[in-house]
Amino acid sequence: MLDEFDNRWKAPNRDTLANTLIPSWYDEEKSKLIRDIARSQFVAMTSDGWTSVATDHFLMFTAHFI
Repeated sequence: MLDEFDNRWKAPNRDTLANTLIPSWYDEEKSKLIRDIARSQFVAMTSDGWTSVATDHFLMFTAHFI
């Protein structure tokens, strides 16, 4: 659809998205999170684990910080 409005714009292909864009976004957000947690005074951690009906195991960690 965007190609019809502006033919100079090209959507990234799957390889570019998976191998370049998403890893760079992940690294950027991870850096921001590490910086924010390092600046916080208090951090509370919780965890939960469960097994689905299909016997898939899940483990979740959550961090709350001020």
